[in-house]
Amino acid sequence: MTDFFRLSGTSYNPGTSTSTATDYVKWLLNILLGLVSFLSLVMIIFAFYLIFFSKGEDGVGKAKKILIGVGIALAIM
Repeated sequence: MTDFFRLSGTSYNPGTSTSTATDYVKWLLNILLGLVSFLSLVMIIFAFYLIFFSKGEDGVGKAKKILIGVGIALAIM
């Protein structure tokens, strides 16, 4: 199970005492960026679903707002 947490660019291995605080921060940021990326992908798919299957400008407008928000979040990331 500890091999699951050995992500690229990090040497944090939860369960050993040789990991430093910076390794933990790198590991935590790597996990958080992965989650944000996954949620961004889900939101993009949902926005395109709204664009294709909405019946009116309300759905398209909502989808555009979602896409703009996701774009801003990814640019900040």
